[in-house]
Amino acid sequence: MIKLYFINHCYSSKRAREWLTSYNIPFTEINVAKDDLSTSDFLHILSLTENGIDDILLERSTMYKKYHHSFEESSLSEMISFLKRYRTVIRTPIIVDETKLLVGFTENRARKFLPRFHKNIYFDFMAENKAE
Repeated sequence: MIKLYFINHCYSSKRAREWLTSYNIPFTEINVAKDDLSTSDFLHILSLTENGIDDILLERSTMYKKYHHSFEESSLSEMISFLKRYRTVIRTPIIVDETKLLVGFTENRARKFLPRFHKNIYFDFMAENKAE
């Protein structure tokens, strides 16, 4: 099952929700500002990142700027506790399933969440337009 981690006032989160809905892709919404974020959710997301926790940190946030100097010395459990406490430091949207992760949103990168039949339609369409 796909999970969409979002914040209400985030334009990219809105676009991600609209994109998933437009393709009738079932997903669960988790409001980063309000909903409980479990340690297992964070561990799963982090297991799919390339650069660990840095991939999900919002460097523009006030809390990031205030505390980033201590991140290098923090353990994973300390960082997860920090993220649970200061949720504004989490980049959104985050789209995740069992094996795929997307932090932020662009349609091109989100296509990895499309079911195969949607991908085939897209590639057929692109091939037809390229031939013209």
